[in-house]
Amino acid sequence: KTLTVFSPDPVLFPYFTMKVLAIALALTAVLATVSAECPNACSGHGDCQSFRDFCKCYKGFQGNDCSQRTCAFGLSFIDTPQGDLNHDNAMDGGYFNRLANTFERPAGTANLTALNPMWRPDGWWESHPSQLYGTNGQEADFPMRQSAQEGHFYAECSNRGLCDRSTGECVCFTGYEGTACNRTACPNSCSGHGVCNSIREMQPNSDSTVGDYMLWDADKTYGCTCDPEYFGNDCSKRRCYRNDDPLTSVSTTKWKSEKLSEQGEVQIVKIACANQGEVLSTSSFTLTYTDVQFSEQYTTAAHTLGALSDADAAADVKSLLEALPNQVLESHADNTKITSVTRDTQTTALGGTIYRYYITFDSRLGDVPTLGLDTSNIACKAGIVLPANYKSDTWAENIGIELVDNGPSEDTTVQLRISQNSSLFHQFNYRIFSGDETEASADWSTDRTFPTYTATAVPLDRTHENNLLSPLGDNLLKAKFIFPNGAEVKEGTQSTRTSVDVASAHEATETYEIQFKAPAQDSSVFTQIYNISDTLPIAYALDSRPLNGEWEVDTVRETLYVEYTSPFVTHWVSENFTITSTSRDSYTWAASWSGNSGNGTIPSNSDWSFLEGADDTDKYLVFRWEHGDSYASRANEENVWHVSAYPGYVSSSGGAADELLFLSWTDDTRPIEELNFVVSITNEGSANNASRYAYSVNGINMGEYAVSSSFNQLGGASGSEAGKIQVRWMHETFADDRHDQDFDKRTWRFNMVKNPIQNNWAYLETLRVHYRHATDGAQITPSTNLAIVINIVTVAGGTDTYRWKLADDEVWYGEGDGSGSDFSDDPFQLADASTHTNSAAALQQLVFWFGAGADATGLNNDPARSGCGGDTVNARYYVQIGSEGINDFGTCSDRGVCDEDTGECKCFKGYAGQDCSEQHALSL
Repeated sequence: KTLTVFSPDPVLFPYFTMKVLAIALALTAVLATVSAECPNACSGHGDCQSFRDFCKCYKGFQGNDCSQRTCAFGLSFIDTPQGDLNHDNAMDGGYFNRLANTFERPAGTANLTALNPMWRPDGWWESHPSQLYGTNGQEADFPMRQSAQEGHFYAECSNRGLCDRSTGECVCFTGYEGTACNRTACPNSCSGHGVCNSIREMQPNSDSTVGDYMLWDADKTYGCTCDPEYFGNDCSKRRCYRNDDPLTSVSTTKWKSEKLSEQGEVQIVKIACANQGEVLSTSSFTLTYTDVQFSEQYTTAAHTLGALSDADAAADVKSLLEALPNQVLESHADNTKITSVTRDTQTTALGGTIYRYYITFDSRLGDVPTLGLDTSNIACKAGIVLPANYKSDTWAENIGIELVDNGPSEDTTVQLRISQNSSLFHQFNYRIFSGDETEASADWSTDRTFPTYTATAVPLDRTHENNLLSPLGDNLLKAKFIFPNGAEVKEGTQSTRTSVDVASAHEATETYEIQFKAPAQDSSVFTQIYNISDTLPIAYALDSRPLNGEWEVDTVRETLYVEYTSPFVTHWVSENFTITSTSRDSYTWAASWSGNSGNGTIPSNSDWSFLEGADDTDKYLVFRWEHGDSYASRANEENVWHVSAYPGYVSSSGGAADELLFLSWTDDTRPIEELNFVVSITNEGSANNASRYAYSVNGINMGEYAVSSSFNQLGGASGSEAGKIQVRWMHETFADDRHDQDFDKRTWRFNMVKNPIQNNWAYLETLRVHYRHATDGAQITPSTNLAIVINIVTVAGGTDTYRWKLADDEVWYGEGDGSGSDFSDDPFQLADASTHTNSAAALQQLVFWFGAGADATGLNNDPARSGCGGDTVNARYYVQIGSEGINDFGTCSDRGVCDEDTGECKCFKGYAGQDCSEQHALSL
């Protein structure tokens, strides 16, 4: 190969070299004006901007060369200033002092400056977030403005850590953790004996997240939820076993409960269906017990109702509880935990069933947490309801109802009416509507003849009266009916079904309505807070009568509510009060037995009060006028109330005069739950036909029945709580003044008085507590167990004084200016009860009566007022309302010291056992 070497002309070479160099320099200069190299080529985490020597970093990176990482943001624990970002020796940079009519940024806040770095394109603040977001009142221009009381804006590492720019990870301050240092750390990771949970997780709402703790730190503040047996901030300590002090039979905790007799807790498990539905025998339930030692939960195997007798069912529940793991409820000869389990079964007038299991825990367990009840396998039949005015008064028949299978699966209404027809027999027609249907959209059926069967349930739709089957099938309505009056010839005979003449009996206004309610269960677990008074004291309401005895359509009626001042002190002879209104706000009164009388002013605000001028036995009753002293209509006519004050006698409303309804107990057992009765005459009848009455219990209609001549249970009440009461009408089966045409029906409204179950101690003084009626006249149904401490403040002078608190309160009530509140000779409510933080409503339902009255002199038969503590002043009285367990239930039985490192009790000499409850001879 030939190699050719270029050899420039020696003469021309210098010229050539200079020309090339000049071109190269010129080209370099041009290129220099086109671009410059970005620092570190933006570290591969950004784009080098054209014609600019800076980097535009990708999200998550920052710095001149995009080499620094941006750390995670979280809600800040505290908002902090960012400092003088633009180095202008001021802290008002950013969006400070924005005007409502402009969106321009103030000077020095342009994009890509210290106040608006590219990693924070929405801007940054120097002093406070309001500089960026605007302030309250600028909502028209800045929807994200800072509102009043707003804080905890997003901050890098939540302002509780430093950002490591090399890794983009937050280095959290001590006590904080998380990607953005966004939560507090649980101490020692709960020592391996607990779970680290947020406040939201510790206090969840049982229904939905809507009710959860929702403040700013709901998911930021964490703490330990310790395993059973462990406690402490870091769950490092162990609990020791607890038990009853073997040397005590009363509680001993000062300022909480002293001298109260130890009592075992009774919990009632109620299995029932709503709307008087029947509980299916295939139903089952489980109970969850929370261990009183370490709060660990245990669930029993399922208890099936089946066809078990009450005794067998109770025994099964007891065995299931005693079989729980770790022997938490297993009894031994020297350590009984469940004293007994019993069951009773109630039936309602319309076929419903109620099962109640009474579980009695031994007193050594103290206050037992309420059992959990899983009702997911409780199955019910449809409920049956007779609505208000469910039938015309002249339809004198109580139609029986029998469900087919479990009855209608949705709310269904059946309406019946006696039809106008030309048939030989009385006839009726009906319409049925359910779900979204209404009576307006339902059509009446063609006429049907009443069946000849008087004790056999038949469907409404039949081919003729002798056919028990519906041509449309029983699925048309899953219910059949019994018409006890049978078929009746229309002409020539007096109808037993209606008390009006034959022509009127066929008017469309003669109606009867029955409502079926979709199956639903209504079960619960509760401790008994009250019992029913053994006597039958007054607790009822009655309406006024016109003084002249002449009822008119516009006659003004007013209800007077009556009850004993104390259910423990009742009349022992028949006493009757006549109370007459004489003006808008005044009245006169007279008592038949005591012979006393007087006049007075009706109290304002519908308050309970004695009759003005009453004394001695006349003060056994308190009264409340429905409208207080502000009833203008009272001035137009004189009204009168007749009040019987003998136990078990109930005065009536309506009619020309009072008729007493006499009450007595059916047997020695008493109701457990509330019983509020309304008994009304629906048809006065005749000398040959008994009057008829309808009644309701707790607002539920029970049907219509004939008045009897002697003591009897109310119709259909046998086997139910209502059946524990028998009634007898003063005029027996018939009285011609029981019903005054269309204006008035004789009615009795009364209820069984509830006495609080109470365990109290007041030295030599008698202390009793009872419930006061609610302002609407219906006696309250208490729902809260209360432990009350009463502290004697002074006994000098004419009236002793006190203050009070609930056992766990940290403040006293009724102190006034420090001298306390006055005791009274009469029953009284606790001073300032309406101001209690948590239990005001329940406390206002209680009335206290002290046997020593307002001033305990200590002379003769009047004992001195003193209590726990020995001294008269500062002594303490204690009251426990309800049947919760009472026991100090001390750690190591108060006969040893707990080693919290091991969870073992170190017993004092003479005591042994894992809880130091075993007493040996050495302790004597």
